[in-house]
Amino acid sequence: MRRDDSLLPRVDFTDIKDYLVHATSFVTRQQLKAYKSLEAHNYLTSCWVHQPCVKALADGRVVLVGKVRHSQSFSDKLLTPWLLVKEDGEVQAAHCTCKAGLGEACCHIGAVLFYVEAAVAKRETRVCTDKDNSWLPPPVRFLEGKEAGDLEFSSSQMKKSILDMEKPLRCKQKRLITDGATDEEWSSFLSSCHRSGSRPALLALEDEFYEDYCPVATKFLSIILTNLQEDEVPSTWSEVLGQCSRLAERLSIDQKVQRFSICMTFF
Repeated sequence: MRRDDSLLPRVDFTDIKDYLVHATSFVTRQQLKAYKSLEAHNYLTSCWVHQPCVKALADGRVVLVGKVRHSQSFSDKLLTPWLLVKEDGEVQAAHCTCKAGLGEACCHIGAVLFYVEAAVAKRETRVCTDKDNSWLPPPVRFLEGKEAGDLEFSSSQMKKSILDMEKPLRCKQKRLITDGATDEEWSSFLSSCHRSGSRPALLALEDEFYEDYCPVATKFLSIILTNLQEDEVPSTWSEVLGQCSRLAERLSIDQKVQRFSICMTFF
């Protein structure tokens, strides 16, 4: 057996549906009706299907042996579905090494059929200068971590439409890479923010401007009213008024304090 797409039978979606849904089981003599297996194209678009080996028989039939990954475990041994197909695409028999494959119909069998369908469709339309298998999704051999920006979030249905050429492949737009601001540009930007008078929080992290964001009480200790408290309390009201008058004469308004008192964050 060898991997040669030129030997693949002409399988189309009708052949896939006729086998998975309408075909009769060799054991039970009942229709398979494996409707769920019709969604097996998810395996193909997820790159879980390897290129099958092909053996052409003398009577015109073809034996296909594929390798498909498990849907629930990535580290387990690959499953091996095999199929007996006529050259015109009619599927005569199929089995798989998974438990469901013993019933002659499973998603892994469907995945190989969808692979053959896609390979034949591309084989019939490609030109002689095309490279082999350059148009099919490569199989995944190991999982590799990627950044969120490099992940492909297209649905399996969209990937299948692109594979069938029903929708054009959208090229990923390149992000515009710009150089960072120079020291002069950054300094000019900070100065503009400072002159705006809006007190942006960004300036609180800069050495040149952080003093404007310190609590007023820590910078002007003389304005704290608790510092004016005296241990000896005047005994009469007239003495209280006299002491307050003397205190008022000693008080003066600092220009910096006056500027900060206008700000909403003074208190």
